[in-house]
Amino acid sequence: MSSEIETSVSRLINALAGHNSICAIGMSGGERLLPEPGEGDIDLFVYCTEIPSIKERQEMLLPFHEVEQVEVGKLTGGHWEQGDSLLIAGIETWLLYFTIAEACAELEAMLRCDYPGRLWQQSMLPFLVK
Repeated sequence: MSSEIETSVSRLINALAGHNSICAIGMSGGERLLPEPGEGDIDLFVYCTEIPSIKERQEMLLPFHEVEQVEVGKLTGGHWEQGDSLLIAGIETWLLYFTIAEACAELEAMLRCDYPGRLWQQSMLPFLVK
């Protein structure tokens, strides 16, 4: 099964990477980067000059026969901002979209210890930089 999952995720990443506004795609994971069904989800972080419209994202995602379920625009704000939910080989898969400008601004704020609303606090800074 993991070979099937790896192939499907690779095809998805290649399709996303072909969009002219998408500059980088990262994947997070636990001990196993690609879990089996029931072991976790797959998070793909999509960094863009401009986040593709819902219509553009539908056009990129709907042609995949490996995708069992697509919910474009499932996330529209909050911590994760914009995101789409997919089911690939029984595994919940999230596409989380960020602009490069937003990501740089957040990183700069963290480096200044000026990042309200996040889990870490300024008192934790000595532990983070050592």
